[in-house]
Amino acid sequence: MGKIVETVLDIILLILCAVSLLNIVGANNNAISANDYASNAQAIISASNLNPEVITNCEEDARNKGYDLNVTIYNETSALSKYAVLDLNYDYKIALFGFETTHTKTKIAR
Repeated sequence: MGKIVETVLDIILLILCAVSLLNIVGANNNAISANDYASNAQAIISASNLNPEVITNCEEDARNKGYDLNVTIYNETSALSKYAVLDLNYDYKIALFGFETTHTKTKIAR
């Protein structure tokens, strides 16, 4: 009888560990997706030479995907040293543990 109880508890513990791992991997996948989106937005904005319309489109697209993209342009009057800082905010959630924070990816577009 003791072995049956021990086996059932082992199975329950194994299931809890598996579910926990799946939640952590899912949160990591969301972070990787946000990093990929930030890199793509950086490439698009850089290729457009910091075009305001392209920046607006990227910000709207980010909102549609659940991200918050803030683009700040520096040295706007200079043709040689003009650049933009992209801050992409996204939610990092591990639902099983009730863990939720906002993370930020920062990129520079030239």
